[in-house]
Amino acid sequence: MIDINDIIYIQASGHYSELHLTDGAIQLHDKNLERLLLILPPTFQRVHKSYAVDLQQIKTLKKLGGSNYSLELNNRENIPLGRTRYAELKTNWEVDVPSPQSITS
Repeated sequence: MIDINDIIYIQASGHYSELHLTDGAIQLHDKNLERLLLILPPTFQRVHKSYAVDLQQIKTLKKLGGSNYSLELNNRENIPLGRTRYAELKTNWEVDVPSPQSITS
Protein backbone atom coordinates (compact mmCIF):
# COMPACT_ATOMS: atom_id res chain seq x y z
CA MET A 1 0.00 0.00 0.00
CA ILE A 2 1.25 3.49 -0.86
CA ASP A 3 0.73 6.47 1.44
CA ILE A 4 -1.05 9.28 -0.44
CA ASN A 5 1.40 11.76 1.10
CA ASP A 6 4.22 9.98 -0.76
CA ILE A 7 2.75 10.69 -4.21
CA ILE A 8 4.22 13.70 -6.01
CA TYR A 9 2.46 13.22 -9.33
CA ILE A 10 0.77 10.60 -11.47
CA GLN A 11 1.48 9.90 -15.12
CA ALA A 12 -0.88 8.02 -17.41
CA SER A 13 0.56 4.84 -18.86
CA GLY A 14 -2.03 3.29 -21.15
CA HIS A 15 -4.69 1.58 -19.03
CA TYR A 16 -2.43 1.98 -15.99
CA SER A 17 -0.86 4.86 -14.06
CA GLU A 18 2.65 5.49 -12.85
CA LEU A 19 2.82 6.92 -9.34
CA HIS A 20 5.94 9.07 -8.90
CA LEU A 21 6.90 9.02 -5.24
CA THR A 22 8.88 11.26 -2.91
CA ASP A 23 11.64 8.66 -2.55
CA GLY A 24 12.21 8.68 -6.33
CA ALA A 25 10.46 5.34 -6.92
CA ILE A 26 7.85 4.84 -9.63
CA GLN A 27 5.02 2.42 -8.87
CA LEU A 28 2.69 1.10 -11.56
CA HIS A 29 -0.97 1.17 -10.48
CA ASP A 30 -3.74 -0.90 -12.07
CA LYS A 31 -6.20 2.04 -12.33
CA ASN A 32 -6.01 4.62 -15.08
CA LEU A 33 -5.51 8.31 -14.29
CA GLU A 34 -9.20 9.21 -14.54
CA ARG A 35 -10.24 6.47 -12.09
CA LEU A 36 -7.48 7.36 -9.64
CA LEU A 37 -8.58 11.00 -9.57
CA LEU A 38 -12.05 9.87 -8.48
CA ILE A 39 -10.66 8.33 -5.28
CA LEU A 40 -7.80 10.72 -4.47
CA PRO A 41 -8.30 13.83 -2.31
CA PRO A 42 -9.02 17.16 -4.07
CA THR A 43 -5.41 18.31 -3.62
CA PHE A 44 -4.68 16.10 -6.65
CA GLN A 45 -5.59 17.87 -9.87
CA ARG A 46 -5.29 16.94 -13.49
CA VAL A 47 -2.85 19.34 -15.15
CA HIS A 48 -2.44 17.70 -18.55
CA LYS A 49 -3.99 14.89 -20.58
CA SER A 50 -1.38 12.53 -19.14
CA TYR A 51 -0.58 14.06 -15.72
CA ALA A 52 -2.12 14.81 -12.35
CA VAL A 53 -0.23 16.44 -9.49
CA ASP A 54 -0.61 17.05 -5.78
CA LEU A 55 -1.02 20.84 -5.60
CA GLN A 56 1.21 20.90 -2.52
CA GLN A 57 4.10 19.58 -4.64
CA ILE A 58 4.11 22.51 -7.09
CA LYS A 59 7.01 24.90 -6.72
CA THR A 60 6.55 27.10 -9.80
CA LEU A 61 4.19 27.59 -12.75
CA LYS A 62 6.25 28.39 -15.86
CA LYS A 63 5.20 30.11 -19.08
CA LEU A 64 7.54 28.77 -21.74
CA GLY A 65 6.42 31.00 -24.58
CA GLY A 66 3.49 30.86 -26.91
CA SER A 67 0.87 28.61 -25.36
CA ASN A 68 3.34 26.30 -23.60
CA TYR A 69 3.42 25.90 -19.85
CA SER A 70 5.09 23.61 -17.35
CA LEU A 71 5.19 22.97 -13.63
CA GLU A 72 8.38 22.77 -11.62
CA LEU A 73 7.78 20.49 -8.67
CA ASN A 74 9.40 20.56 -5.24
CA ASN A 75 11.65 17.66 -6.32
CA ARG A 76 12.89 19.84 -9.25
CA GLU A 77 11.18 17.74 -11.92
CA ASN A 78 9.25 19.56 -14.62
CA ILE A 79 5.99 18.24 -16.02
CA PRO A 80 3.82 19.70 -18.77
CA LEU A 81 0.83 21.87 -17.97
CA GLY A 82 -1.97 21.85 -20.53
CA ARG A 83 -2.81 25.32 -21.83
CA THR A 84 -6.52 24.75 -21.19
CA ARG A 85 -5.77 23.94 -17.55
CA TYR A 86 -3.42 26.87 -16.82
CA ALA A 87 -5.99 29.43 -15.56
CA GLU A 88 -7.89 26.91 -13.43
CA LEU A 89 -4.72 25.54 -11.88
CA LYS A 90 -3.31 29.00 -11.20
CA THR A 91 -6.50 29.94 -9.32
CA ASN A 92 -6.74 26.67 -7.36
CA TRP A 93 -3.06 26.59 -6.55
CA GLU A 94 -3.00 30.14 -5.19
CA VAL A 95 -6.12 29.59 -3.07
CA ASP A 96 -5.55 26.03 -1.82
CA VAL A 97 -1.82 25.93 -1.18
CA PRO A 98 -0.50 28.50 1.31
CA SER A 99 3.22 27.96 0.80
CA PRO A 100 6.11 29.94 -0.72
CA GLN A 101 5.67 28.89 -4.34
CA SER A 102 5.87 31.29 -7.24
CA ILE A 103 4.77 31.89 -10.79
CA THR A 104 7.42 32.74 -13.37
CA SER A 105 7.27 33.71 -16.99
